[in-house]
Amino acid sequence: MSVSNKLLILNDRDPFLDYFRGFAIVWVILVHVFYHKQFFPFTTLKSYILFEMPLIFFVSGASLLISHRRDPSLRRFIPRRLERLLVPYAVLGVFSLALYYGSAIGQHQPIEAGQLLSWLALFPTDTTVPYIGWYMWFLRPMLVISLLHVLLVRAFLSRYLSFACAALLIGLLGLFSAYGHDPLSLAQFVVFYSIFLYWGYSYSGAGFWRSRPMLLAILFAGVSLLLAMPRAGIFYVDMQANKFPPNIAYGVLGLAWLTAFLLWRDAFCWLMDRLGPVRRFLLFFGEHSYTIYLWHGVGFWLIDRGLVLSGANDALVRAHYAFPMAVYFLLNLPLSALLARTAEVPTSYATAMVKRVFRRRTLVAALPDVL
Repeated sequence: MSVSNKLLILNDRDPFLDYFRGFAIVWVILVHVFYHKQFFPFTTLKSYILFEMPLIFFVSGASLLISHRRDPSLRRFIPRRLERLLVPYAVLGVFSLALYYGSAIGQHQPIEAGQLLSWLALFPTDTTVPYIGWYMWFLRPMLVISLLHVLLVRAFLSRYLSFACAALLIGLLGLFSAYGHDPLSLAQFVVFYSIFLYWGYSYSGAGFWRSRPMLLAILFAGVSLLLAMPRAGIFYVDMQANKFPPNIAYGVLGLAWLTAFLLWRDAFCWLMDRLGPVRRFLLFFGEHSYTIYLWHGVGFWLIDRGLVLSGANDALVRAHYAFPMAVYFLLNLPLSALLARTAEVPTSYATAMVKRVFRRRTLVAALPDVL
C-alpha cells in the first residue's frame, strides 16, 4: 500500500486531492496565459490543454464525498456551500463595481445599471477589470451542481440509483450534443460537469479508479477516440470550439487527461513529499483555490497596467511569444495569491455578517437534517 493510501485511511484525507486541487488552479492560470492577448500562435495545439474544468469538478466531487461522510447534514451543507461560492464573489463584485462607477464618474461617462445587473445574474460583462467576465461562466454551473450534489451523492451511495443516475447524466449529455444545445446551454454545462463530479465520487468511494490496468485501458480508449473523431468529421479539431458548451469530444479530452494524471497519482505524491517548497506552494494554492480563481483576472489587469505604465509593454509584445507568456505566468501566480489573501479579510467579515443575519431564519431550517 502506498504512503498516500495509508494517509487516506488514517486521516480521511487524500494528499493527492490536496496537491491536485492546487495544480488545477495553477493550470487555470497557465491556460489563461495561453489565451491572454493570443501570445501563443498555434490555436489548435493550445486547445488540447483545455482540461482544467474537468479537473476542478473531479476534485470537487472527490472532496464533497469525503466531507459528506464526515457530516451528512443537509442543513449545514447548503448554507456552507452558498457562503463559500457567493460571498467571495460578492466581495469581488463590490471591488469591480466600485472601480467601474469611480472610473465612470471621474471621466464624466454615463453610469449603466446593466453592470450591477450582470453581477447579480452571476455573469459580469464589460467591467472595468476586463478579464473577469469571460471566465466567470464557471460560477453558474458550479452553483447549480453544488445544489444538485445533495441528490447526486445520495444516488451514488445507493447501489442501483448510482448506475441509473450515471447513465442518465451520460445519456442527457449525448442528447444535448446530438440535438442542439443553444436553448439548453446551462443544462448541458450542468450535465456535463456533473459527470466529472460523479467521477470524483467514484474515486473517493471505490478503488476502481486506482487500478493501473483499468486506467491504462481508459487512457488508450480516450486517446484513440480523440484521434478518430475529428478525422471522421464528428467534432472540431479545435477543442475550444468543443468546450462552449461542452460536448462529447471535450468530455473525452478530460477523460484522457484525468486518467493520465491518476496513473501517476502515487508517483506524484511521492515527488511532492520530497519537494518541500513545491508541496507547500500547491497546498497553498489548493487551500485558496476558489478565491485565487476569482481574483486572477484582476492580476492580469494589474500586470497589463504595470507594463504600460513602465513602458515595457511594447518591447514585450515584440519579443518571442514564450517570453511574454513566461512573464505573465510568473507574475500572475504571486499576484493572484496576494490578491486572494487580501480579499479573504473582507470575505471573512462578510461571511460572519451573513451568518448573523440568516442564522436560524432561513428555509434551510425546514429541510431534513440528513440526506
